[in-house]
Formats: sequence, C-alpha cells, structure tokens
Amino acid sequence: MMGKVQYGLESRGLVGKKAFTKPWFLTFNKLLGMFTVLIWVRLFRCCRCSKSGKHQEIQDQQKSVEDGNSSSSVSIRVEPSMTMKKLLLMAVPAFFDILATALGAIGMLYIPVSVCQMLQGTSLVFIAAFSTYFLKQRLFAFNWLGMLLCVLGVSTVGFASLMTEADKAGSEGHAARKTHVLVGMSLTIGAQFVQAAQVFAEEYLMKDLDVSSLDVVGYKGFWGVAQMIVIVFPILYFLPGDDVVSQENTFDTLVMIHNSLPLLTAVLADRFSCLVLNVTGMLIIKQFSAVHMMMIDASRTTLVWIFDLSVYYAIDESSSLAECWTHWSVLQLIGFSIQLVGQAIYSQVLRIPCLKYDQAVKEREEQ
Repeated sequence: MMGKVQYGLESRGLVGKKAFTKPWFLTFNKLLGMFTVLIWVRLFRCCRCSKSGKHQEIQDQQKSVEDGNSSSSVSIRVEPSMTMKKLLLMAVPAFFDILATALGAIGMLYIPVSVCQMLQGTSLVFIAAFSTYFLKQRLFAFNWLGMLLCVLGVSTVGFASLMTEADKAGSEGHAARKTHVLVGMSLTIGAQFVQAAQVFAEEYLMKDLDVSSLDVVGYKGFWGVAQMIVIVFPILYFLPGDDVVSQENTFDTLVMIHNSLPLLTAVLADRFSCLVLNVTGMLIIKQFSAVHMMMIDASRTTLVWIFDLSVYYAIDESSSLAECWTHWSVLQLIGFSIQLVGQAIYSQVLRIPCLKYDQAVKEREEQ
C-alpha cells in the first residue's frame, strides 16, 4: 500500500512537477530497510557482549564445542557463525528479491493493490513445484487438490479484474486498458515465481546451513543494496527512457524526495514496514515453513482489500488506494475464497475426510 501511496504523490524534480513513478527506487528502498536490520543486529550483539562481560566465555564455549568438549559448564547460547560460503550465498536470494520486488512494483502501476495481493496465491504453486523438483518431495492428493483450487481462484480473480477495468474504460480505451491489466497481472505472477525461488533459497540457508533469520534479512539487504548501486541504477540511468531521458533517473528521484515532505514520510514508512515484514516473515519460515508464511500472508490481502474499499467510500474516492465495489467484486471475492481454501487444503489446515494424510505426516516427520 505504501508503494501505491508513493505512486500517487507528486513532487518537483529536475524538469518540473510530476508523479513519483519510480518502481526501481521502491525496490531499493525495501532492500535498504532490510540492510538496516543487519546494522541493528550487529550493534545489539556488540552491546550485549560488552555489557554482560561474557564475550570471553562465549569464545571459550565456541572453542570447546569445536574441540568436541561437551563438559563445559557455560550455558550461553552461541550464535551461528557466518562463514564466507554463507555470506556469498546470501547474494542469491538478494538477486531474486530485487527481481521479484521490481516486477511487483511495475505491475502495481497497472492494477489495484488488492488484486496484486490476491495474485500472490500463485506463489504456493511455484513453491510446491520447486520442492518437488529440487528436494524430491512427494505431492499427495490433497496437495494437488489445493494447488488446483489455487489456480482456479487466481484465474477467477484475474478474470474479474479484467471485467472491472473493461466496464470502467470507454469503447476507445477498452483495448488499451485491457492490455495494461494483462501486463500488470503477468508481471505480478512473474514476481511470485521469482519470490518463490527466493523463499526456497532462504529456507535452505536457515535450515540446512544454520543461518539465523535476522542474518538472512540483513545480508540479503546488504547484497541487494550493493547490486542496485553498482549494477542496476547505472544501467537504468544510461538506458534511454521517459524519466529525464533515462529509464529511471536516480538524481531526479533524490530531488523529488528532497522537495516533498509527504513523499519523504511515505518513503521512510515504506522502509520501516518492509523491515518489520521481512523480519517476521523470516521468523515464521524458520519456525514453520515457507508454505505457512504464504498462508499467513493471505490475511494481509483481506486487510488491504477492506482498507481500499474504506478509502473509496469513507475518505477520498479519487485516491490512488481507493477501490469501489462493483458487480464483478462478488466474483473476485469468490475467487479469493477459493484460493484461501486451496491454500488451507494444501497445508493440511483444512482436511478432506475422503483423502489420506497418514503417509504425508510420516514423511514430514522423517524429514
């Protein structure tokens, strides 16, 4: 929602006043929020060691563990060590995050926020595909049923969105508007495919390589910020486009933020919300699984839709966040409900009496 708010704000840049349509900066801002986690974690750990006076004891315990000595009486929890291999592997989910966030930010230019959120249900299908292909995990009948319902629900939501935009547009603008919606939905679904790969890589880092959840968030932000500054922003600056003769002019972005207090506030709020979202998401994946994270994320979609409707009917119907209720919204609600049921069936939150679950539970316990 904060991204959509930024798109709706105007500010004076290098060539006059205009809307803040900077999807790549939104990506950078989210990564910068994640990088902030790394700074806070390092400062917290340094302060904790210095104040408690236990730094030497921790080192002694680490040495005793490495030597195989289990008789140490020190009971202090040792943080997972960060090796060069782990540090370099963090660049992989960071790259996925850049691509997924950018695709989602660009897609949000063409479709409402609520539709973007609902289309995120496709990530469950992609995660299941990755788990089957790479981890050789077996899919059972309830898994296939859940994925089928997710696909059906997402297709229904997409069709309802197309029909809504077709009713809004006139006869002349119908084809162009329909194309925009299709592009927006395609980019959003593509973002979910990339994000599924990102979540899969993060789960591997945390569970197989024993990397703490906060380190994953922080180092992913570090690598993401580095890749954006060194590679992405220079390419966008020199590629010809409509943003001050660039695809996205970074200097124009900074000037616009400097000249608008509401825009600066929205940028900082977006950075903070991204920080909180990623930290809680990593903790959920660490304790449960990537699928549970996708399930909880569905509740966010409901809140976003309710908020968008409230903005239209109670605050300002011309707002970039506003979304009205149409006769196609009923079909959109049905599609979203089908998608939620599919996710619940896949995750065994909702069990179908005629389907067998014993073998699935046994294999999960063995893993």
